[in-house]
Amino acid sequence: MTTPFQMLTLGVGDAFSDRYYHTSFVLMAEGMHLLIDCPEPIRKILREASEASGRRVNLKDIDDVVLTHLHADHASAWETICHWKRHRQPARPRLYTSPEVLDVIWDQRLRAVMGETINLETGEVTPNSPSDYFEGHALSYGQETAIGPFHVSIRRTKHVIPTVGLIVRVGDMRWGYACDTIFDPEHIKWLSQADMIVHETNDGPHTPLEDLMGLPQEIRDKIWLVHYPDSLDPNDAPLNCLRQGQLLTLTKEPPGAVVAR
Repeated sequence: MTTPFQMLTLGVGDAFSDRYYHTSFVLMAEGMHLLIDCPEPIRKILREASEASGRRVNLKDIDDVVLTHLHADHASAWETICHWKRHRQPARPRLYTSPEVLDVIWDQRLRAVMGETINLETGEVTPNSPSDYFEGHALSYGQETAIGPFHVSIRRTKHVIPTVGLIVRVGDMRWGYACDTIFDPEHIKWLSQADMIVHETNDGPHTPLEDLMGLPQEIRDKIWLVHYPDSLDPNDAPLNCLRQGQLLTLTKEPPGAVVAR
């Protein structure tokens, strides 16, 4: 690779956190930014992560977004991104998500607030379509999708609504993400090809920390926790915990290392 493969952690909290922003990330390589999930308040989240890391990232830098699923703590800012891009740049962001999410995101999440525009002087109503706001692209199961330097693979996780985990490859480096899911050894086996595994842990329809602690040491060494409950002290956790505003670089020297910058 000519430039590092880096990850900026925007948030690490669960849906009910009053300590952290909801879990999301910006992946960076070859001058391109890929936003992984987009909770609100996205612009404030980006600004604070930029200040904490020393790496400035703004919405104007982000044209490509991957959504894992439609729960609000992962997708609530998609409307904001579309409106901001349309009125401030203007541009159409590119959305990459599972076929299941792409099939319903307009009719079930966006049409009520984006389906028409009322002229405030004449009262004339102009209908809108998804293509007025964004480009939608379905990620394919069983094969990689190229998004600039990022090559994205998806696999269904076991959650209460359609949700996918990710492997994002840049060159020979792979970043894995176990989004919302119950403990699923087969999904972890799939993720084990990654150099870094970002894995959720929480109560309810999520992965208990004790199940992750039962994994082989070589897998535990790759895992970084997110979506953790406020009750978990990241300074006292038995596995690595990501922190808001943390900038990490994936490198093969030493093999599989993840280096904080």
